[in-house]
Amino acid sequence: MIYNVNATVYNPPDSPSTSITVGELEFTNGTMICSNTSGIKVTPSSISPGQSATVYFTCSGPAASPGTPVEVVLVTTQGVQVSYTTPVS
Repeated sequence: MIYNVNATVYNPPDSPSTSITVGELEFTNGTMICSNTSGIKVTPSSISPGQSATVYFTCSGPAASPGTPVEVVLVTTQGVQVSYTTPVS
């Protein structure tokens, strides 16, 4: 199944400018569905302190039924990992 992932991220005012280097989609039990390190698009490309950006990536993995909760996991250039749980639509 092809997953199109969109997430809006916020970089707190006291953090350095950053970019997203890894995007993953996981089941809530931590099992990896898919990962992308080369096709990640961030608009704007660098997230300044106190700003938001939209992250887009596509990856393929096992099918998940609509409504199944999954975690979107993003990793920044500083190695900070952030995650958000949302249902598959």
